[in-house]
Amino acid sequence: MLNLLKEQVLVQISSHALKGITMFPVSTYVESEDTREKIDIVKLNAEIEKIVMREDELREAWYPKTDDSGEVNYYLQFTEALCKMAIDRNRVTSTAKKSENEKYDFRCFLLRLGFIGDEYKGLRKFLMRNLSGNAAFKHGKLKEELISF
Repeated sequence: MLNLLKEQVLVQISSHALKGITMFPVSTYVESEDTREKIDIVKLNAEIEKIVMREDELREAWYPKTDDSGEVNYYLQFTEALCKMAIDRNRVTSTAKKSENEKYDFRCFLLRLGFIGDEYKGLRKFLMRNLSGNAAFKHGKLKEELISF
């Protein structure tokens, strides 16, 4: 297992999980430019270099090579939550939306994934570390203007 992690963190989706998302063709997922743009918003410095598809599993190299067990754990938690959300959703759209505050939008997405509370604070901070904007305010902090009388 350690050798696998040293090479690259690979995402494995079991055959059970694949059966849950059969209505969404893998070819569409792989080839969709919108999907690649949405993955890029995460800014994990990763490129989808190789996708291996077998009858019972899909393997993707999404994340950079790392020896830090904390980072690996964050990546695995995030991927597990993405898979769970993909399986649980009845309808999804692939329309790209412009974001004026990447960090806020991604924080809201992480909260929808279930990463709520102090136990996930480190994970949220790690995944949002390269995004621009303010995580707490959609339009940035309001500047207090002094009104003189």
